[in-house]
Amino acid sequence: AAAGTGKPFRVDDLRPARGRPSRRIVIQPEDDVPHISDALRRLGHRAALLPAQVTVAASLIAAASEALRAGDFLLCSAAQAADLGLAWRPLAGAPLARGYSVAALSGADAEHVRADLAPHVARVLGAADPEGESR
Repeated sequence: AAAGTGKPFRVDDLRPARGRPSRRIVIQPEDDVPHISDALRRLGHRAALLPAQVTVAASLIAAASEALRAGDFLLCSAAQAADLGLAWRPLAGAPLARGYSVAALSGADAEHVRADLAPHVARVLGAADPEGESR
């Protein structure tokens, strides 16, 4: 919740030290998927973090409250951090990205969503830049 420095966040900075409380990286349920949570846990393992230092919260609200209450770090997008009033820094050493796929009962419905509604869906999911183009 403190002001951001703009420098990438290094997981190594959370390495436990004597006389210093352990801070955590809190993952929201949306990001508890293998390509994100497993990659982050591997990064934590390489940085010698304790297993409990990378945790999954029950909800986004729970994750954000932990970040504010305990000084933990919330894994989120820059747009989410701005919405929550949190400072945001990019994560060094692990290119993590959310991914979404369109599922529908028929191929035509899925194609309609992809073709006609993609910019709108991307904006709602926080995957659009200010000009409305998908990232």
